[in-house]
Amino acid sequence: MIRFRSIIAFLALLMGPMSLAQDMGSQGALLDKTYTELELLEEEAYQNDHLDRLRMLCGAHVEKAKRENNTIETAKGYIYRAITEPFALGLQYADSIIWATQGSDHPQYPTKGYFIKAGNYYVAGHFREALENYATAYQFALKKGNKAQQRDISMGIAAIRSVNGQPRIAADLYQRALKLLQGEPDFERELYGDHILLLYNLSLTHLRLKQLDSAASFVQQGIDRSAHMGDRESVRDFTLVGAQVDFYNGDLEASRDTLLKYVKELEAGPKAIKYYYLGKIADAQGKPNRAITYFQKVDSLVRDTGDPFPEVREVYLRLITEAREKGQLDRQLGYIENLIHYDSLLSVERQGVQDQVVVAYDVPFLKAQRNEVLQQLQDRKKWMVGLTSLLVVFLGLVGYLTFRNRRNKRRLRELLEGPSAPLEKKPPGPKGALAVPEDIQEDLLARLEAFEDSDAFTDAKLDLPTLAEWFRTNTSYLSMVINHYKKMSFPTYLKELRISHAVARLSKEPQLLKYNYQGLAETFGFGSGDSFAKAFRERTGVYPSKFLRELEARQKHDDL
Repeated sequence: MIRFRSIIAFLALLMGPMSLAQDMGSQGALLDKTYTELELLEEEAYQNDHLDRLRMLCGAHVEKAKRENNTIETAKGYIYRAITEPFALGLQYADSIIWATQGSDHPQYPTKGYFIKAGNYYVAGHFREALENYATAYQFALKKGNKAQQRDISMGIAAIRSVNGQPRIAADLYQRALKLLQGEPDFERELYGDHILLLYNLSLTHLRLKQLDSAASFVQQGIDRSAHMGDRESVRDFTLVGAQVDFYNGDLEASRDTLLKYVKELEAGPKAIKYYYLGKIADAQGKPNRAITYFQKVDSLVRDTGDPFPEVREVYLRLITEAREKGQLDRQLGYIENLIHYDSLLSVERQGVQDQVVVAYDVPFLKAQRNEVLQQLQDRKKWMVGLTSLLVVFLGLVGYLTFRNRRNKRRLRELLEGPSAPLEKKPPGPKGALAVPEDIQEDLLARLEAFEDSDAFTDAKLDLPTLAEWFRTNTSYLSMVINHYKKMSFPTYLKELRISHAVARLSKEPQLLKYNYQGLAETFGFGSGDSFAKAFRERTGVYPSKFLRELEARQKHDDL
């Protein structure tokens, strides 16, 4: 679903050389890697949910940065810990990012630390603290002119306003974020995740405002865009919002059919909301027993997740009435307790008049009703009074986790649909622009074309002097021609050829899928498995491990 994650001693943040030395056998080599290499390894571990390895990599990243007195890289080493650790420890890592970069001129820091801290508070339901940190982050983003961060922060603040009964203000903030997004080049493709999230939030916000035409418009835009990108999950989510629009437009059968088609695919929180609408439809169709069944499912899911939604109050009032009419005092009492508990959760952060009415009148009334039922049950059993603690489920970042995964899936689909784009073979500019005789330029271009059509570039020992010797020219002429006509340096040119060749052969030769990284590196001209993996990731945007797994899966499917 399109939506926005044990207290551990703070000493864990401060462990330096001593903790690293305890695992030097595996971490020591990491300190020799570049920061870019560490970031690639961290992202791969994160994407594959290898959290222990991720912690080790982050530890090496921070240790290397501290040794080199590099505050920005120190902060980068804390990021994955801040977004993957439990709430209390995640806050401490976010504070470490802020502390390390306070006063920095970097365009993204310390803004990112405050943004991550706000996201942690938001997921935990601490909306005032989340809003305070979003506000601080926004001031930094404005000061540094970082429009991308301004957009992301606006979306976070809008989410807080929306869940706290201020959908109109939220809609304005989402519209502002959408305008910033639309100012980015090729935003529909390059910023697909942010774009689809904004369309989804705008559709929900206008639905809450009962602006059904606007909600339906954003739903259709979302369906069209996500369908174009082959994003089935987002198509489903927009279709389900469309079912809610159908409900308010009175098309109950269409709404019910859509909800029933997809509801079982959803996680607990979104599923509870859809069961609420199924219950409302059943009531409207004169089927009260079916409505109660759906509302009981809502109760069960909300108790499991500890994550109520505004309409849950209506659900419990209906269940309380039904239990009272049947004389089922135990059930009545349980629903009353749940309603008191969730009313408190939903009301504590709100400041509107409606929320004050809930706190001042409805909650005391429900407490009095609870006491009456307890008195009736006094002769039947002893009642152990106590409210259960709130179970907080970390559902993921504003967009940072969900949409990164979707972006990677999109890149993988694009890579599997066809071979990598070939290198440009036509000259991009006039031949006279180089200090190389035109006849030599023509000769070298012809030789390069033949070289690209061969597999000579898979020789791991090949370098610029060797190729120049093959072409019977000097390295200066050859380097200038490659830089001018291929728009890249010789090492990059060589890596592009090798990775394009690797993608094509891996797609056509299943026996290569049995090779490990080192074997593939040797086959395609790389010195090591790590250099092959890094070049593959840089060229395609996809980790070779994911590409190989998908090819293996397709091979097994074809063999059936």
